[in-house]
Amino acid sequence: MPRSPYTKDTRQQILEAAQKSFAEYGYDRTSIRQIVARAGTNIASVNYHFGSKDALYREVLAAAISDLTDDLGTAVDALDLEGLTVGHVHDFAIRHILTGISSKRFEPPRVIGWEIISPKIDMPALMNGKMAETEAQIVLLLSPAITLGATAGQKSFAARWFMTAILPPPPIADWLTELQSSGDRTFEIAVSQLADAAIAGVRALTAPAAAKAEDEG
Repeated sequence: MPRSPYTKDTRQQILEAAQKSFAEYGYDRTSIRQIVARAGTNIASVNYHFGSKDALYREVLAAAISDLTDDLGTAVDALDLEGLTVGHVHDFAIRHILTGISSKRFEPPRVIGWEIISPKIDMPALMNGKMAETEAQIVLLLSPAITLGATAGQKSFAARWFMTAILPPPPIADWLTELQSSGDRTFEIAVSQLADAAIAGVRALTAPAAAKAEDEG
């Protein structure tokens, strides 16, 4: 007996298919027809469960953000925050850059990566409700790299920068994956440099000059 297109199972299959398609192609190059073909259902079922491609994308992106913040929060919770050094922050960044390009955690980071390089929705608004606790944890993690005297606003901005900086967008993730697959020795160097850049951004965003610009803005 054919599966009904209006069940919870069908809804979940659409979400999973959409996540794969948005991760592979981004929003612009993904069509509803691609998604329903992948999910083994029809366009009417997408309209029934989500209403539109935009609404479906928003739900996929929200799930990806939740997945990311949960992972980051769990990883920070596992650390001993006493005696943290910049080296610990660097190691943390490397681990999560590698996570972002691994096949095991492929789709959620990649969906967010596409949104970062080609925004389609107000992602900060979507993230705000999910971000506060994780952001506070990241601020604690970054304490060795945060400039003394940084404002709360600077710390918040730096934490959000760091969370996106350790999430390679698709073109960079693809390049890193190719390097890794080929056994190229520059792979480890490139990942380390991305971690360096993430930390450098934290320092720049919490520097006195950045605070002055924040006040003048």
